[in-house]
Amino acid sequence: MLNDIEKDALQIVLNNEYALRALNKIFYGVLKPPKVGVSDDNAILGEKYRAYEASQAFIDKAFADLQDYRLIKKPVGKENRGR
Repeated sequence: MLNDIEKDALQIVLNNEYALRALNKIFYGVLKPPKVGVSDDNAILGEKYRAYEASQAFIDKAFADLQDYRLIKKPVGKENRGR
């Protein structure tokens, strides 16, 4: 899905806990609980809340998928000299 350049660029965000938290807040900040209209019946309310829950699940899935792209680098030059 992503090319190598995009994966490398994504590491900047994935290795920065504050950037990830900020993105999470922005995405969840866009979601607002559904408003109850005067003429909304139970079926309409159910549809609204299911859509709201589905939106939250999409965001959760996107952030979980992002973690799949995270590359964990081994420290360079840190050998166990005691061996």
